[in-house]
Amino acid sequence: MRHLRCLRARRFRKRCCGCVSFSGWRSGGSLFHDTAVGSGLVSPSAAGPRSATAADRVTVAARRLPLGLSSVAATRYGLDYVADGLAEVRLDVDLDPAGPRVVGTVEARELAVCRADTLAEVLAVDELEVPVELAVTEGRLTVTRLAAVSKLFRAEATGRIRLPDTATWDWLEGLVADDFAVAADVDLAAVARALSGGLRVRDDVRVTDGHLEIAAAARADGDERVLEVRAAAKDLAAEQTGGAADPAATPRPLRWTEPFTAWLRARRTAGAGVRIEEARLTSGPLEVTGAGTAAAATVQWTLDAGALVADAAELFDLADVTLAGTSRGRLELSRPAATGPTHARLAADFADVAVVVPGRPAWRDDAVTIEADVTARPAPAGGLLLEAAHAVVTGADDRLE
Repeated sequence: MRHLRCLRARRFRKRCCGCVSFSGWRSGGSLFHDTAVGSGLVSPSAAGPRSATAADRVTVAARRLPLGLSSVAATRYGLDYVADGLAEVRLDVDLDPAGPRVVGTVEARELAVCRADTLAEVLAVDELEVPVELAVTEGRLTVTRLAAVSKLFRAEATGRIRLPDTATWDWLEGLVADDFAVAADVDLAAVARALSGGLRVRDDVRVTDGHLEIAAAARADGDERVLEVRAAAKDLAAEQTGGAADPAATPRPLRWTEPFTAWLRARRTAGAGVRIEEARLTSGPLEVTGAGTAAAATVQWTLDAGALVADAAELFDLADVTLAGTSRGRLELSRPAATGPTHARLAADFADVAVVVPGRPAWRDDAVTIEADVTARPAPAGGLLLEAAHAVVTGADDRLE
């Protein structure tokens, strides 16, 4: 702790200790007492009597607040990381009985996240700005404005978003009921520069470029409601060095143009609930699709394993692994009643299979077929209770049941 305080003392003196203030009122006009804290000032004050039904308001303001003070919390609670940098905060918080409401802005400059034990820098961000205007009412987050902007990423959200508090499908039913939009774009090259060791896939491969994009929105479509979600990674680039074995080796560029794209489209109709019209994940020679409702759903896939390994081999150190063959499959799920059993049926075919991993016996087969049926019921303590299961695996000259 002494080392941490001494290390940051020079920075605090240079930047000044900042000023923090809180002001607010409570119903009935009760007052807070002014209190001096260090070189800052904590000075809540009352705004006069208010009715018993009015919302309490607290205003939080901070100017040039040194985030290095997080070292105190790290020591007290044994946290693994501490923050450094300066923050500017202005937040008005209405403590309404129906739900809190927050309006304001949080900004950070020269933000750094460091390991608490060694003070080694893990992440550095020159500038971050987060304007906020949101409220929580009736289990929903109402966002008038919420955004985060930095050189690393941009993210924003608006609308009413149902907070998860029920089973997945019930939450989906509530999520599609209100209009909202969420979007984020992550610059992987900037993230790699911000991380002290870079963004690495493995020890000798460092990411140098790429983008990760995520978007989700719910809207009306005539008398129906539609939810659309999309995520994609694009233009992933990296460079391979010799690593510890050959640090002087010339870096070799690697590229994976379209690692994956995923999207989902769901529709809610009056009296029929939510149905997933299409869910799809594609990654070159891999494609997974799905559709259905809470009562019945189907997932299908096609895969060219050899082509997939060829696309990802350089980035993920698969050069010594041989994986070949094609596969098609279908998984059917049914649950007629909310509290009844869930039935799953799997049918999958594999052709021209070859799996060779160093140090393990090779597996080669012209054709493999898998069929399985499973029935399970919700357990009283949570999870699933297996009621019945049956599987058959068939190869060219073998059968396992």
